[in-house]
Amino acid sequence: MLILSILIAVTVTCGFFIGWPFISRLVPAGCFIRPADRSIIATWLGLLLLSNTYLALSLFSPLTPTVVIVTTVVLLIPAFLYKGTQACIREFAENMSTGPLFAVIALLLGIAAYCSQVIVWYDTRLYHMQAIRWLSEYGLVPGLGLIHSRFGYPSSWLGLAASVNQGILQGRVASLAGGVCLLLLIVHFLITFIRIITGRGKNHDIFFALASLPALIIIMVYGMPNSPAPDLPIIILVIETAWSILVISEFQQKTSSSSDNPMNARIIPLLLAAGAVSIKLSALPLLAVTVFYYLVKGRLKPGKLLATGSILTFFLVPLAAAGFITTGCAFYPLPTFCMNVPWSLGAARATAESTIIREWARWGGRPTPDGANSWNWIAPWFAEEKVCSLLLALSILAILVIILRHARKKYVYWNSYSAFLALAGIAFMMYAAPNWRFGLGYLVILPALSAASYLPWFQHQFRQFHGMMPSTCWIWIGGITSLLIVTHIYVAPRPTFKPLGDIAHNSSVAGDDNPHFNFIIPPRIWNIQFAVDTATGRKIASPDKPIIMDSVGDFTYYRPAYPHESELCVDAALPCAIGKLNGLRLRDSGKGIAGGFVKTGNSESGKRSGFLAQF
Repeated sequence: MLILSILIAVTVTCGFFIGWPFISRLVPAGCFIRPADRSIIATWLGLLLLSNTYLALSLFSPLTPTVVIVTTVVLLIPAFLYKGTQACIREFAENMSTGPLFAVIALLLGIAAYCSQVIVWYDTRLYHMQAIRWLSEYGLVPGLGLIHSRFGYPSSWLGLAASVNQGILQGRVASLAGGVCLLLLIVHFLITFIRIITGRGKNHDIFFALASLPALIIIMVYGMPNSPAPDLPIIILVIETAWSILVISEFQQKTSSSSDNPMNARIIPLLLAAGAVSIKLSALPLLAVTVFYYLVKGRLKPGKLLATGSILTFFLVPLAAAGFITTGCAFYPLPTFCMNVPWSLGAARATAESTIIREWARWGGRPTPDGANSWNWIAPWFAEEKVCSLLLALSILAILVIILRHARKKYVYWNSYSAFLALAGIAFMMYAAPNWRFGLGYLVILPALSAASYLPWFQHQFRQFHGMMPSTCWIWIGGITSLLIVTHIYVAPRPTFKPLGDIAHNSSVAGDDNPHFNFIIPPRIWNIQFAVDTATGRKIASPDKPIIMDSVGDFTYYRPAYPHESELCVDAALPCAIGKLNGLRLRDSGKGIAGGFVKTGNSESGKRSGFLAQF
């Protein structure tokens, strides 16, 4: 726990200092005027820049400690040389208050305890942990998707965990990225909540508080922060981007300054959205709306097009290159950009994978029944997907409330771009993968936007706290929140977590690790299988099926011994596949698995040059 808390603190601090010069130069005076708001945006921008740089480097080199340290220092040096950063450090040192500092430390320890539990998130045991090992040990190699098609979903966010997945920490700190997300989300929520109860809140504060609260509850109940799941930062970044649009819109309504300058504040949502897409393609609606928002507002100047192109190039080119190197498709599983290279999975495979994801979400993770079509999944889905169903109903109700209040000429807090962002994201989710993991961020926007009109009512309910020192509020609220996080581990453990205690005491699968958490160092990810007890309907945990060595072509690999019963590689040695491999060989036998893989029968002529020759 202690080591993870230090790593989370260091990662967030690096993100803040890397992002601060950007927020200082891009945001005009008067916009994001509150230091806390600027700090949150700066940290997210810095983390996105850092993680995307790691992804780009992984195309050429494994993320070894040397590479990670040098890269991070290179990004930090210009940040510290920037005079605005130096002024920020001096201001922080002069105005540092005991209350917020105590609260953040308490939160950090509570979050580290929560994220130091044994990771049971299915996708982490399926491919996240394996992808992290590839990044830290070999980087991205050609044909990696032939070993496991999920490796064709490159995510810059996994680079944060891969950057420290070395030595004694190997296999133990995958939840670093989730802890970073949870800390930033809770801190931003508490900032807005304290403003509201002390009478200093604005409409965008109540929006963020009400949008982030249900998201926070849902992700904590399902245990998502105790994993490196890329879906988590997407959920948060969607809310952060919608909030930033509201802040910018309120600023521009009060100022007469021109918004035609390419480096205006509206570039901030665009940066957040582009960084989100580099994490996962489910953020494409977010990117589309923010590009439209940036280009359409004001006059369309060449500088705007240049800035948009530069941002998209920085964030999307490494993602496209990673997809191409691992699967032969630039944005796998999109079939549009697949190329005919010896390691390509092909457009047909990409289409089939997209269909599998969509059908899995439509039918609640169950096999697609006979006679399924494009419409008859809807009724069962509403009964099964309770989170999405509830939030969809609240979104529809929010729209009705806004329309009725507007018809009665009552005050309505409204922003068309934030609403359009919600609608576009919900529509995309319902088509591509109707599951709360892919749409939670979009689903909470409309209810929160509707409720933001009632800011005076909310602040009136807390009138007894008006005038209270925020520092005092931070001490109490930060401490209580941290206590709730820690007690959640024991009082309300995740549904799939409770049986792990028996395994820890009755088998050797856990080693010396505690299923809740180890005080110093997090436990290693366990090879655990979960099944549903038909009698009780509860999930039962047991040691997973063993991993065995197999061979194909000219290399050996690892796989589950009984692939029809388990497809989990967890933290097995590389390379590990979910089942038996056929028709593969090493791309370069002299380099071994570091040279990548190709399909048998495909031979490279050795005449390739330029970019491809480097891989």
